[in-house]
Amino acid sequence: IIFTSVHAVRHFAWHMHMLSVPVIVSSGVVGEAALAAGYVTVTSVSGNEYAFIGLLGHLLRPSAHVMIVCGESASTTLADRLRDLAFRVERQIVYQPAPADSLEIGRVSKHLDRVTAIVLHSCGGARLIVPILQAVSWRGSLWCISDQAAQACSGLLDISVEAAAQPSEAALIQMIGQLTPRTARRKSPPSRQNTHFVQSALRNQSSSRSLESGNDNAPGESGQDDPDQGPRAA
Repeated sequence: IIFTSVHAVRHFAWHMHMLSVPVIVSSGVVGEAALAAGYVTVTSVSGNEYAFIGLLGHLLRPSAHVMIVCGESASTTLADRLRDLAFRVERQIVYQPAPADSLEIGRVSKHLDRVTAIVLHSCGGARLIVPILQAVSWRGSLWCISDQAAQACSGLLDISVEAAAQPSEAALIQMIGQLTPRTARRKSPPSRQNTHFVQSALRNQSSSRSLESGNDNAPGESGQDDPDQGPRAA
């Protein structure tokens, strides 16, 4: 079984009857989801499609039956290449992506000045966002999961469009990591307000201790008796 996404794992209705079937995935996140679902043998390969297909060639005989569990909009490239290698391939579509509500996207478009990059996981997402970006003067980056998604954004001007090396989530995350290297966080100096708060707290603590030292009922403290007064209640 090949799962193309976490959603594919979660929506595969017959998984209880196939937990002993070997599972191969191209992302550690999908592999963790498969293990959590109860699959016994899960092999995860980095997001390199050629390495992925090569591993199948080592694990399975050429006439083996391979089931690709995916969403309706998933690319057929993997299935086509496996068929070329004489595998018997079946694509099992288990979910259909739901498009985002246009009203909600319209609300988000009002705040694009706060956004520096947009991640696109499909051609459908690209086709949905392109008209919105064409209507505003947004200058940012589009990070696409595939060349097909990037091509859907080719009509945009003054916007950087990047595509992952392979059409997988792992390759997309790797690309984003390369485009946005981590920067060291700067420690901000304490503000005057914070300094004033700390000093005030210390003064209050000091005052509290001085009051406690004169308290006859404080443990470990002995108060001075006032000769002019009678016995005091404990």
